[in-house]
Amino acid sequence: MRSITFGGLSRRTTILSAAALLVAAKAPGKRAPRVLFVCLHGTVKSPIARELMRGQAKARGVSIKVQSRGVDPEEGASPEVAAALVRDGIAVKRDPLRVLTAADAVWADVVVYFDPLPFEVTGKDLRDWRDTPSANQHFAEALTIMRRRIGVLLDELERPRRIG
Repeated sequence: MRSITFGGLSRRTTILSAAALLVAAKAPGKRAPRVLFVCLHGTVKSPIARELMRGQAKARGVSIKVQSRGVDPEEGASPEVAAALVRDGIAVKRDPLRVLTAADAVWADVVVYFDPLPFEVTGKDLRDWRDTPSANQHFAEALTIMRRRIGVLLDELERPRRIG
């Protein structure tokens, strides 16, 4: 069998090096943390939190992946909240509305839930934010609480992770 070389390296060495790089990129602490926000309908609390986290992370220069899902997706924002979101520049419709799946929970490092999860999630950092007030009824208070909690969560995610 003839050996093929790439820039002086054998094909086997090149493949092994590429595989090592892929593994390192997926290793904890080497990739951006992934956060999933979940609420009942997926149109108010979870997308608000998603966009607030994206904004705070960008302002800090923190790389993070964030998604939102609904347990039972349907439009849930009152006309007043929809107008307030537009006024405050919170683009909750930036991402499409999606139903929560087990694959979403597998994807996430941290799962923040505003309503009970429809299935057991294990092996994840779970955050129970069910005590967050209704954004439809107490918009300013809900935003204040979410901003503060997201700031704390970002602080935690910015700390160096222990390996091993």
